[in-house]
Amino acid sequence: MHDSLDFRSEFDEKKPSSDAAIYIYEFPASDNRPALKIYWYEGGRMPKLPEGVLSDSAGMKSELAKGGCMMVGDKNTMVSPGMRPNNPRLVDHWEEISCSPLEPTTPRAVGNPVQEIMAAIRGDIPKCGSNFDCAAPLTEMVLLGTIAIRSGKRVIYDPASMTFSVSSLNAYVKEPVRKGWEYGEELA
Repeated sequence: MHDSLDFRSEFDEKKPSSDAAIYIYEFPASDNRPALKIYWYEGGRMPKLPEGVLSDSAGMKSELAKGGCMMVGDKNTMVSPGMRPNNPRLVDHWEEISCSPLEPTTPRAVGNPVQEIMAAIRGDIPKCGSNFDCAAPLTEMVLLGTIAIRSGKRVIYDPASMTFSVSSLNAYVKEPVRKGWEYGEELA
């Protein structure tokens, strides 16, 4: 990976593991969305941290040492320590924003996950909050990074046809079906 993208020394003096990686996902502009570039760091690689995290005034730096998610935007950065986004917060102006939160625009969960899926099955709600509309594309994106690392190649993928520009990588998308498990193959 490109060393100029790894700013681990700003965070601490630990060295990244030998299998550490930085994935760069590039999404073209579509409909009313501009082009988007996402950097995914793992194995001890770290991005350049915003000044608000480096100053550690809110304890974010020490929390991120254990892992987490950081989304850097043009106007602010959102940090969510740990593997689950249970406590996300903005780096700049968090105190003033958290004092007057916005009204939720996403429907809240109906009880626990089992209750929510049962409510969706009964038709009480249109769909579960934790539906596959978000989870499937995110999983697909993460798996593309895995394919890039395994192959050692730059991956250019067409999600509509589920194919790669390098045809040898297409075997990673749909592996051969084992004997006895062929049922439904013609549906895909």
